[in-house]
Amino acid sequence: MKKDVMAKYRQNINALDIKIAKLLAKRFAVANDIGAYKKENGIPVFDAAREASVLASVRENGGAFSEEVCEVYQTVLTVSKSLQEEKA
Repeated sequence: MKKDVMAKYRQNINALDIKIAKLLAKRFAVANDIGAYKKENGIPVFDAAREASVLASVRENGGAFSEEVCEVYQTVLTVSKSLQEEKA
């Protein structure tokens, strides 16, 4: 019985991980496009106001785990900036 419960939890986590990975891949593709646009238009990669706005939104929508989600999202933003800098 306990193994069945754990198996269901893991199945749920695995499905969520796949969704998250696909969404992150889409986000990074858009960040890559943004990097190309910024390069073409002489716009700096880092925008402090935009980053603060994104983190505030993530924190607001993170529910009971808003700080943990925000912490993970800081890494997402770091990777996104890195992709943009490759284009710049």
